[in-house]
Amino acid sequence: MSSSTDSFTLTPVPEEAKPFIRTCRADAALQTAGIGIEHLSDLEIAKFWIGYHKDEKVAQAKLASTLKWRADYNLAGTLTEDFSDIHAIGKFYPLLKPSQLGLTILVWHPRLHNPDAKQLERLIRFFVSVVYGNWKKGVASDKIIVLVEQTGTESKNRDIAMVKQLATVFNENFPETLDSCFCFPSGWLMTTFWAAVKLFLDPVTADKVSFINEEDIPDVLAEITTPGNLPVALGGEWEGAPTSPKC
Repeated sequence: MSSSTDSFTLTPVPEEAKPFIRTCRADAALQTAGIGIEHLSDLEIAKFWIGYHKDEKVAQAKLASTLKWRADYNLAGTLTEDFSDIHAIGKFYPLLKPSQLGLTILVWHPRLHNPDAKQLERLIRFFVSVVYGNWKKGVASDKIIVLVEQTGTESKNRDIAMVKQLATVFNENFPETLDSCFCFPSGWLMTTFWAAVKLFLDPVTADKVSFINEEDIPDVLAEITTPGNLPVALGGEWEGAPTSPKC
């Protein structure tokens, strides 16, 4: 097991990405596109270079696209929006402390989610606020570990439209965010849903998703974090996680 830490870690900017970063910052088109390249950190720019396999032409085009998207989406406004009502449901929340390796851990309880097309856009903004917003506020890492706890989940809780839109927003605008995703306990319902979801994910992202059998859950979670950081619902000792009656 890795030694624990109370500090969130940031991915270092690769030395070999720095020429690309300098090129982007000097690019007049990127300076005037959307919110402007000056509003992105070196690490954010490097993530596009890494995420698009060091293809500078493609990465620059994707940067131009996300700069425009961030302006049109009003990303700055999203990061200050009040999502306390969604947070109170308890279906998606960060753990208080980072993983053994200093990464943000996020928990998703599908059983508490009721698909609602009218609220989908706001739900996606909530995800962006939690994942990207907390990193920019300095209270999270730039990469995340997601724990998908399946207990009590039914077919009515599955939301392919949400997964499709979430994958699109993050793949296009926040590459190199997911470190790993653990779904447990695995079962036929999850397997069936995954067959549909996998179609919306790029192969690199899909390879970061693991399915854990019930008997292996304690050992996997112990490798990720400590009992004191895990909610009681996941077999840990933390009693402060958001809660909600089963929907």
